[in-house]
Amino acid sequence: MIIDMHCHSKAISRCCQRTYKENINIAKNEGIDALILTNHYAREYLKYYESVEELVDCYHQEYQKAKEYGESVGVKVYYGVEITASQLQKSPDVHLLAYGVDERFLTDHPYIFDYPLGMTYETVKQYGGILVQAHPFRCVDRLVDTKYLDGVEISCHPKYNTTSQEKVKEIARENGLIITCGADYHGDTPYRPICGLVVDELPKDINEIVKILTSSNKKTLLIHEVNAEKPTEFSY
Repeated sequence: MIIDMHCHSKAISRCCQRTYKENINIAKNEGIDALILTNHYAREYLKYYESVEELVDCYHQEYQKAKEYGESVGVKVYYGVEITASQLQKSPDVHLLAYGVDERFLTDHPYIFDYPLGMTYETVKQYGGILVQAHPFRCVDRLVDTKYLDGVEISCHPKYNTTSQEKVKEIARENGLIITCGADYHGDTPYRPICGLVVDELPKDINEIVKILTSSNKKTLLIHEVNAEKPTEFSY
C-alpha cells in the first residue's frame, strides 16, 4: 500500500489547482491508498483572512473535510503541515514538513512560520512530531542546518527536471536523517506521480507513520522520477 506523504488542496494551498475531492479521486485512480494532507501554512496567506485564528480554523476545516471524503471513497487522509519558513535568510522558499503533530500545534503556535529554525524544530518535537525539509535541492540548494531536521524529502513533483534523489540519499546517509517521498501534486502538470511510503497495511494515524519512519526497521519508498514511465522502489 502507498502513502503519498506530500499533498495539497486549493482551498488552502493557493498555488494548487485541485480541490481535495479532485486530488483524492486522482490519487485513488492511480492506486494510491493514502495521503498526508500537508497544505501550505504561510505568512503570506494572512492577507486572505481577517485573522490568523481564521486561517488556522480554515486550515483545520479543510483537513476534516478531506479526511471525511477520503473515508467515503476508500482513501485514508492523515494530518500534516507544510510550513513556509519566512524567517530564514538563506532562501525565501524553504518549506518544512511537520509530521506527527495534531491540530493543537497550529492552534497553539499560529505564527510558527515566523519562528527561527531551531525554535520550529523544538516546537515540533514538543508535540511529538518530526520535521522534514521538503524538496531541499529543487532548482537550487536550499538545505538548512541538518541538526534541526529529522529528515529530507525526495520530491516527485513533475514540474521540475529531477527528484534530486541521489543528493537527498547522500545527505541523509551523511547526517543520519530519515528520507520521505511525496508527489507535491498541484494539478498543474501532465501527470500525477505514483510515489510515497510503502507499507503492508495502513497505519491507524499519523503517529504510527512517524513510528515507522523513526524505527530502525527497513523503510521502502516508491519513487517516480520525473517523466519516468514507472516508479521504482528504494529501501533504506
